[in-house]
Amino acid sequence: MRFPDRLKHLGQRDVTWARKQFPKLDAHLKAEGDDPGIELLLADGSVYAHRGLLVAADRQVDVSTGTIQLQALFPNPDGSLRPGQYGRVRIERDDQGKAARAVPEKALISVQGTYSVGVVGADKKVKLRAVELGASAKGMRIVTSGLNEGENIVVDGVQKVTDGASVTPSPAPAAS
Repeated sequence: MRFPDRLKHLGQRDVTWARKQFPKLDAHLKAEGDDPGIELLLADGSVYAHRGLLVAADRQVDVSTGTIQLQALFPNPDGSLRPGQYGRVRIERDDQGKAARAVPEKALISVQGTYSVGVVGADKKVKLRAVELGASAKGMRIVTSGLNEGENIVVDGVQKVTDGASVTPSPAPAAS
């Protein structure tokens, strides 16, 4: 439902078509039809080096899960993908992730299923603020609400932070 344009012309896609598109995807271009392809996340959490393409979609919706089956093709030049191997796919969406606010997971304070961050004010005092979280990737979490652009947060030493604590702010290390 979120990306119907990608499913419109699947009848014209096959192995031959996909093989012609793979070099474009490897060159970080889009395939025919402005298709950016899909990513394969391997069982160890790493991203497979080559992008793939959706080539078929089942019309039947599984009533117990609300999902449909999709078929995708990925290039496998070095034979690293094996039959029966587990993986997940990630489909890029134009309506998600643009101008997202993300914080390092280590900056999150979790108490009984709720999350907050220590926001450093102009007076160098910390104010704990509840946040709503989205997806995570590579040690970062998307903050869907509760944090404003440009606000400084406590990243290191969050276990010692309390409401009203005075801090000496400094930029977080690049890895953070």
